[in-house]
Amino acid sequence: MADPNVLHLAHYTIVVRDISLAEAFYCKVMGADVIRRSWKPEEPDPVGDQRARRFSQFQLGSVIFDAFEEPAGPWPERRNLTQHPHYAFEVKSLKESGQRLDKHRIPHEWNTFHGPGVGIYFSDPDGNHLEYIESHGHSKEGIKFGDPDWPELQYDFDPGNGQGSKVSR
Repeated sequence: MADPNVLHLAHYTIVVRDISLAEAFYCKVMGADVIRRSWKPEEPDPVGDQRARRFSQFQLGSVIFDAFEEPAGPWPERRNLTQHPHYAFEVKSLKESGQRLDKHRIPHEWNTFHGPGVGIYFSDPDGNHLEYIESHGHSKEGIKFGDPDWPELQYDFDPGNGQGSKVSR
């Protein structure tokens, strides 16, 4: 039986290599707001153990999540093609979400599975797998069934212009 005292997930945490890069991606590409941070962008980067304590907390819609900089790892592999878990964000319009990713040249793929939902899968610059999902009401016609083609979704990210660029192989 579910504990009635637990209301909902309050937030989750991801690890990143560089907190400045993470902020650029989550704010510029996904439209998140930084609501709290343990560092000041105008100050030089700390070194050693102090740097491992840098984090930023984001809000995207009603979702709150933290990114903690871990200079020594462990992080997801940037080019990991089978990693799980992923983090899914319910959206009003997959079309608008896809257009936002297109604007920032972030490779993505539309996919569906059993059940009513359709999702757009992509990764952040550190390899954390993400999804925009429309749980109900989106047609599955013409949408690929099954896992994304992760090798085709690999890119490098330029935080200065907030743009991705395809990884050449």
